Amino acid sequence: MAKLRIYNDIVTQDEQAMMQFWGMAGGVTFNDVAAFCDGIPEDDPDIDVLLHCDGGSVNEGWSIYDRLRATGKNITCIVEGKAHSMASVILMAAPKEQRKAYENSEILIHNPYCFTTRPLTADTLQAMANDMQREQKKMVDLYVERCGCDAVAIQEQMDKNEPMNMDKAMGFGLIGEIITPMSAKKINEDFSLFNKRTNMEENVSVKKSLLDRMLEKLGFKTVEEVKFGMSLNTADGETIEVEREEGEPQVG
Repeated sequence: MAKLRIYNDIVTQDEQAMMQFWGMAGGVTFNDVAAFCDGIPEDDPDIDVLLHCDGGSVNEGWSIYDRLRATGKNITCIVEGKAHSMASVILMAAPKEQRKAYENSEILIHNPYCFTTRPLTADTLQAMANDMQREQKKMVDLYVERCGCDAVAIQEQMDKNEPMNMDKAMGFGLIGEIITPMSAKKINEDFSLFNKRTNMEENVSVKKSLLDRMLEKLGFKTVEEVKFGMSLNTADGETIEVEREEGEPQVG
């Protein structure tokens, strides 16, 4: 199984080169993911995408989403800490039932925005606003298609621009499973074994009590006093055969 770890921001090639020049973590680009996909053996049908990412470049994020789905592989996406912004789009590369998250993870979806340091005219600002509105609708449409959620509700959540816990993410259909810690599973298994053991001890206690009562009725204090392979007559005239082939005595 191929494992793709997206633990850094989603960046362009130029941004990655600049970050590496300054000795920073290089980020994840479309080229990185494309090279990863090309390196998966043809006979390996699965990809696990592990996410702990703040998001990043819109174009790179959509390209990564498309490239993963184009592999035709069985994709599972797991949120290991956070899937913010465009990382939530990459999360959608897996079908709902294979989108998972640890219980203390968080997902953040929001409307797209941009940063700029250059002077802008009204026309330029309007063009940028139109582009962002189209991008916003594109994201809403993706969440509705892949999650089966309501468009108005998901847009309201995007307007809030705040992280959501995994219960809320499950409600929207952003994930299909909250991963239970292995330690919790171990506790449940131990508790189940304790219950089985307790029931067993109760059954043994009951059987012992029945045997004691039968011995008392026959006038014996312990099993050792009974001679096996004999017939006993009770006070009410019943005949009881006492046998033991091996193990515990059999009375009947």
